[in-house]
Amino acid sequence: MAAELNKRVDYLVNELEVYKGYPHGGKGLRHAVKNELYHWKKRQEGMEVVRVPQLYSTLWKQAKRRNQGEQQAELLSRDWKMFLTYESSSNYLRIEDKHEHLLIYRLPIPTQFTETLAKTEDLIPPSPHKEHSRGQSSTKFWGLWRKYVQEPRMSQDYLKDLPSSQKWLDENQAYFKHMSDILRLLDPQMYVRYSSIKQFLPEDLQPACGI
Repeated sequence: MAAELNKRVDYLVNELEVYKGYPHGGKGLRHAVKNELYHWKKRQEGMEVVRVPQLYSTLWKQAKRRNQGEQQAELLSRDWKMFLTYESSSNYLRIEDKHEHLLIYRLPIPTQFTETLAKTEDLIPPSPHKEHSRGQSSTKFWGLWRKYVQEPRMSQDYLKDLPSSQKWLDENQAYFKHMSDILRLLDPQMYVRYSSIKQFLPEDLQPACGI
């Protein structure tokens, strides 16, 4: 067990460098990472793990097919009570494919973060509701956008909603950091991929929601 833990720490610290710059105190980075992994394992005790018979790659291809509208219509026509459901709870839930590739992960959010999210809801300007298969919802994209532009910049929604957009982001930074730390534990490779964008950003731009 100790050898396996040391091997994991070596990979995270030396090979992947996912804890680069991590505040580790006086006992060193390896000790801090071991402590982080230990507490993460303790928090997940009693976690429900569900393994589906499909592969992630198969599900991804199905989601991108041109006839997915027909598939959705077929599913929506069925009685929702026939679907397997997982009630909201404080327990951790992991759903993975048959090769243990993570598909869905549910975890409890500490109360101090949900309280801040609720308290700052009034900072979000109203936007039109859109109809979809599950009812109505409204969306805003406040963040760093670079997919369809040559140079990275903040999104139009963010700029239009200033100063409320930045104030909401500022008020919830502790929550974003918490979720970034969770991602580093859950999928360190994805964390490294997301954090790598920082080296390509102009000095006046930084990721808006953690990492």
